[in-house]
Order: sequence, then C-alpha cells, then structure tokens
Amino acid sequence: MEMKTHSADGVMHLALQGEFTIYDAGIKDELLALCAGPRVEIDLSQVNEIDSVGVQLLLLVLRQAQMQQRSLRLVALHPAVNTMFELYDLHQTFGLDNNGELPS
Repeated sequence: MEMKTHSADGVMHLALQGEFTIYDAGIKDELLALCAGPRVEIDLSQVNEIDSVGVQLLLLVLRQAQMQQRSLRLVALHPAVNTMFELYDLHQTFGLDNNGELPS
C-alpha cells in the first residue's frame, strides 16, 4: 500500500495505491493521522485489491471523522473496491451512489 498526499484549498487529498489488505493493518495510526484534518478526500481509484481489513480501516476513518464532525469524502473507487462496497452494502454509508460515484 502506498499513500500519497497533497493539500489544496483547505482539503487534504489522500490517494491510496496498490493492495489494501490485512497486510496493511499496521498503517491504521498513520491513516488516521493523515485523515485528521477538517476536510479530507480519499481517492481509491488505484486500490486494485481490498479485503475486509481494508474496509474496516475505511469505516474506522469515517467513524472518527463523524465523531469529530469533520468532512470525509471518497472521490473515486477502483472496480475492485466498488465490488467490495456492493458486497458489504457500503455505498450509502460513504455517501455514494450504487456506481461508487458521488450523487449529483
């Protein structure tokens, strides 16, 4: 798992790349720290594999953001991530339509 960040207009943009699986469970603290800003967008378009641990980490980040009244958006899903979101019925949880897109 590779994480790339940049900040623009008060938004932290985080792009995850590669596999997001149990082997990446150790990035939890780093991921939470990167997502601690008031407005965060996570790009999952380059995550070519995700398992239940990756999903749990995303849910943890979302829960932390909600508890602290921060904005968290997923801005793109790789088809593999979209499939996992369909399996767990997570589109609405993350504010996405059934195609993994933000509603217009």
